[in-house]
Amino acid sequence: MDTKDIIAGLCVRYGGQVAFAKLVGVRQPTVSDWLRGVSGVSPESAISIENLTKGATRCEDICPNFPWREAEAMFRRRFRRRKPSPAKV
Repeated sequence: MDTKDIIAGLCVRYGGQVAFAKLVGVRQPTVSDWLRGVSGVSPESAISIENLTKGATRCEDICPNFPWREAEAMFRRRFRRRKPSPAKV
């Protein structure tokens, strides 16, 4: 299934282009552009869609050209949990 088919199905599921756009945080013309293949889904919108669908639609499936694995590894390194410093008495 390609991105256009996935977006079309999500529009139906969530009540149309306008309703889906609001849930994702974009405007309806943006959704229309995705459906017509005028523009691709941005990484930010892909994350919003994955969150909206609770993981049923994955970022990688609707924004395949973004380096998801590399970005995840970078963020894990950057924001890994550090051990708390011992409290000074």
